[in-house]
Amino acid sequence: MKTVFEMKSDLSNLSQTVISVEETLKSIGAKSKDIKKAVLLTEEMLVLLGRNAAEGKNVNVTVSKILGGRTIDIASAGTELKEADISRTEMDLSMAYLPADAENAIRNMILLANKDMLSFSYKNGINRIHINVGEGAKKNLIYSLGAIGAAVVIGMILRLLVPQDINNAMNEYVFSVVKSIFLNAFNMIMAPLIFFSIAACISSFKDLKELGKIGGKIMTFYLCTTVMAILMGFLMFNVISPGNPGDFDFLQVKSSTVSDMDFSFRDTIINIVPPNLLSAFLDSNTLQLIFLAILVGTAAGRLGNRSEAVSAFLYDANELFLKVASMITRFLPLMIFSSVISMVLTMDADNAKSMLKLVATVIAADIGMLLFYILISIIIGKTKPSFFLKNAFPAWINAFALSSSSASMAYTMDVCDKRLGISPKIYSFSIPLGATVNMDGMTVMLSITTLFFARGFGIELSGADIISLIFTIIVLSVGAPGMPGSGLICMSVLFKQFGIPIEALSLVIGIYSMLDPLSTANNVMGDVTGTYVVAKKSGMVSKV
Repeated sequence: MKTVFEMKSDLSNLSQTVISVEETLKSIGAKSKDIKKAVLLTEEMLVLLGRNAAEGKNVNVTVSKILGGRTIDIASAGTELKEADISRTEMDLSMAYLPADAENAIRNMILLANKDMLSFSYKNGINRIHINVGEGAKKNLIYSLGAIGAAVVIGMILRLLVPQDINNAMNEYVFSVVKSIFLNAFNMIMAPLIFFSIAACISSFKDLKELGKIGGKIMTFYLCTTVMAILMGFLMFNVISPGNPGDFDFLQVKSSTVSDMDFSFRDTIINIVPPNLLSAFLDSNTLQLIFLAILVGTAAGRLGNRSEAVSAFLYDANELFLKVASMITRFLPLMIFSSVISMVLTMDADNAKSMLKLVATVIAADIGMLLFYILISIIIGKTKPSFFLKNAFPAWINAFALSSSSASMAYTMDVCDKRLGISPKIYSFSIPLGATVNMDGMTVMLSITTLFFARGFGIELSGADIISLIFTIIVLSVGAPGMPGSGLICMSVLFKQFGIPIEALSLVIGIYSMLDPLSTANNVMGDVTGTYVVAKKSGMVSKV
């Protein structure tokens, strides 16, 4: 089914075209929350193409439904429109406190968060923009879960029906090869991705005073919940105590031991500063990369007239390596399949039990964080738990289903507005910011998995190592790349820092796909809780 509309290049019938697209999407069964994002993107792309259109040429819009998928295709003749034309869309943080401009703040952040729904092309003088309506966020989860299911079934069949020698050969020459290639790719991209991601993030906040008093409260809340998430991970790890030394000897890799990593706290502090710029990248030294990123990002905002150009370079470099990482993670289902089937073929019952205990520990910590959010709403927000849970939990469920904080953003703000009665002056800033810097669920998983694999490989973490781990997780949670699989990239950073063999990543990839929806849901619940508590303390909530 296809429906075609035409918009004049002078934008005189822009509103009518957008309304027609919205009505068509409704008529072909698109979901309300998907329609909102798609219509917003369509309107912005129509404006851009209208400005770039050749004289006398109109813009064609085609809304299609094919095999259950819904798409919007926009085309017009004119000068080339590049993806960078929207990549630098920036949000003026001050506008989040002005009611008249709240819609613009929301618009800009949603555009940035949902760029992955767009694809661009320019051929024979014609710009073409393709918009996927509501499929991107769930597709990765479906593929990943499908890969896990297929790997378990096929692995069990091979283990039951095929001689072990043949299984070992397939694992060594097929599945292990795929895993090694993928892990090498992660190692390759890790250093530049972390550096430019954090540097670009820091450079966007040239002066924290710009955030204002309310923005400062929100940032403080997010930092406190991040620390709490780390402590919750530590607590549940010590209570449930998953894993034992020697659990992963079957991987036959050499891990670093305490003697290999015999650094004092003094040495740790000194080694944060690299002796030269290249060594941090060549050695993939996490703390040195973070130090350089913070230093460069801060300096970028202090260059006067050149500040914008340098910040733009950092942003473009971040976009470049995000794109490379995105290309790598497209093969994540294949990696998941290879990792899980390798686990089925090689793991014994005790190893499987340890991994299940790891899953239980992460889930317990996530539940602990949910209870913490409710407690915060009671103590600081002075709110009945039944009211908060009833009205905030739909945002949790939506984030769990989409497994993406960015894709959930529009609905999360809708929950803040209609169900919790929070002023748009607050949520138009706090929710987009939280989707970028507040990753409590991911923080829980990073802390537990790092401790788990350190124990499994017999690596003893000193007090200085624990302090370093906490600091690194906090910074990574703020600068985590906004893309599927970003948690795995952060995990690989931590493994590298603490001498955990990168091969351990292949063991966690399968369970990561199952736990990621829960982690994302907790990320969003933390955003909603912080938004509600700050709004309540500031007298900007209309419901009680």
